Amino acid sequence: MPAAVLEGPTERTAAFAAADAALAASGTVAVELAVAGLPCVIAYRVSPPSAAIARRLLRVDMVSLPNLVLGREVQPERLQERCTADELAAALASLLDDPEARRSQIEAGREAARALGAGGVAPSRRAARAVLSLVAGETDARAGEGEAPRYSSANAEEA
Repeated sequence: MPAAVLEGPTERTAAFAAADAALAASGTVAVELAVAGLPCVIAYRVSPPSAAIARRLLRVDMVSLPNLVLGREVQPERLQERCTADELAAALASLLDDPEARRSQIEAGREAARALGAGGVAPSRRAARAVLSLVAGETDARAGEGEAPRYSSANAEEA
């Protein structure tokens, strides 16, 4: 099968919609796939020295953001020594052949998306509200969940 380079969000969204499952590197795409409802396997392999350093520094058992957010493996991860053709093929085959595995991952992806704020206040608006809250001197930076604090020169002088 020939490789295709996708340019822009429209082509990526179309590719997600046309796919039955995906093989992806850890990173932002893991969240995009969860939001799109596309089951996937996360694969990542770095050089042995880099892996040794990462194992000493990292304090997490998983790397996929949806997995980290939910505290359990919902997107199978095949990292380092487990990132082999046989392991990847078996994990993908499970998603393609087992309707319950697909359904479970799709639902967990929705759960992760909700936990990350999907369907609520836009992330950019939440971030702006948190910054404005800090500027206004509020102690709870999560104040961005409700009404945005009003910023004025008076607030700035108080902060």
